[in-house]
Amino acid sequence: MESKILIVDDKAENRLVLTSLLDYMKLSHVEACDGEEALKMLLKNNISLILLDINMPRMNGLETAGYIKGNSKTKQIPIIFLSASGREEAYVRKEFADLNIDYIQKPFSVEAISEKISLLLKG
Repeated sequence: MESKILIVDDKAENRLVLTSLLDYMKLSHVEACDGEEALKMLLKNNISLILLDINMPRMNGLETAGYIKGNSKTKQIPIIFLSASGREEAYVRKEFADLNIDYIQKPFSVEAISEKISLLLKG
């Protein structure tokens, strides 16, 4: 089964930017519009990296990451949190420091996120 990157964001325009970038990088990907859908996608796909928006309705990114990291089958998958507010960065870095989670603030530069994606996929 081919490895894929899971994009999780409630805004279609954000998913479009990320899918365009991953297409350019020639990386396979799937999309989810919220945390609940993301958890279902993890069951159906071989996910190698998750790009996870923090601010989403119903189940936010922090809660979603908690479920992912709490499951023995998915806890090793690296996550890059994406957030426009920047308020969560200190919390994310403290609470998830040992769990293979990184953080990028929106709007992000294509170079910065491409570099992080490449680094985490190699690691």
